[in-house]
Amino acid sequence: AGTTPATGPVTLTPPFSPDALLHVGGLVDSQPAAETFTQATSLREFKLRGGRWIARAHALGQAQSGGNLATATWRRRRFDDASVAVDVHFASGAGRAGIALRQVDPAATLLTTGVLVSVDRSGNLEVWEAASPSPRRVAAAAASPWRANDWNHVETTLRGDRIVVSVNGALTATGRLRGRSELGFVTLFTYGGRAAFDSLTALPIFYRNFDDGRLDGVLTLRGSLRTDAARLLQSSLTGGAAGFATSPLGDFTLEASLRTDPSRGTNGAGFVFRARSRDDVTSTSGYYLRYDGVRHLELQRLSSGSPAILATYDDPTTGGVLTPVGWNRLLVTVRGSRIVVTVAGRTLIDATDAASLWPTGYVIFRDGRGLTRLDDLTIQPSN
Repeated sequence: AGTTPATGPVTLTPPFSPDALLHVGGLVDSQPAAETFTQATSLREFKLRGGRWIARAHALGQAQSGGNLATATWRRRRFDDASVAVDVHFASGAGRAGIALRQVDPAATLLTTGVLVSVDRSGNLEVWEAASPSPRRVAAAAASPWRANDWNHVETTLRGDRIVVSVNGALTATGRLRGRSELGFVTLFTYGGRAAFDSLTALPIFYRNFDDGRLDGVLTLRGSLRTDAARLLQSSLTGGAAGFATSPLGDFTLEASLRTDPSRGTNGAGFVFRARSRDDVTSTSGYYLRYDGVRHLELQRLSSGSPAILATYDDPTTGGVLTPVGWNRLLVTVRGSRIVVTVAGRTLIDATDAASLWPTGYVIFRDGRGLTRLDDLTIQPSN
């Protein structure tokens, strides 16, 4: 309630289901959002509750000292998995300030859903999960470095049930959540003191670890896709493909664990990205990163289905980094016309497409034919 510290809410609401948009395979806005409070109209982006909120000197501030909870809910759009960052500055008082994620109701006067990250003026940070049957403290730590009487940058990343909090670029706290992820709003809050916020940013993350057996946001385009042992399995001998419920992406990073079984006849599996259509099964546009399941990686530029090889990598028979008939953790970084592919921390492909035919598009998982598993998929747009 209003007299309850933000680090320990006690009034709870039942858990909510994830937004139906994911269930029907609709597009989720994958573009970054930002608010720097440089215009008087910035306050219109927020639902303000409690205290006295003001926008001044390119910041959103709580001008009232005292014990009650004050909230400012960013109404621009909802986020599920995301990396959300904000700068915070304490003016006076011994209270706390922070950010609440996955808030279901933008008009709520209580922080009774989602995840709360709060800090006091000395840098003591706490992470709470407001979930039934009672609130639970997930993590607590002292932020270091911490700049007293100055601005501090707090960044929170949510991926499924995992939370990571960094302060001023240094890892500060990590934890696991019990509740299921859901779409919700971002809320700034103060309790018991005056504080200001600036440079609020949110980077949506498309994340699936398939632990719950659901295929929300995964769109079967071809073949046989299902979850098996908390992984996505493609088992059609004629090949398969899957799209993902994201909007078109330009610059982004993609991380995934991939395992193929060459004994089942696979002729390669990987990802098509910057495809013009989300259901481009035949891959007539974009770029295709293909792994043959043994020791060969290949980056292709696609145009009307005709591939042009941009770069290749062949693993040595001894001392290599690729694992045949095993899990390989891929990191693909796309910045403009440059594409970098890293496996197990080692850069295997670093290529630039001089033609730059495909500046933006969709991501598609593609399997030639056979047995391919996919796990811990993260697609995140860049700033």
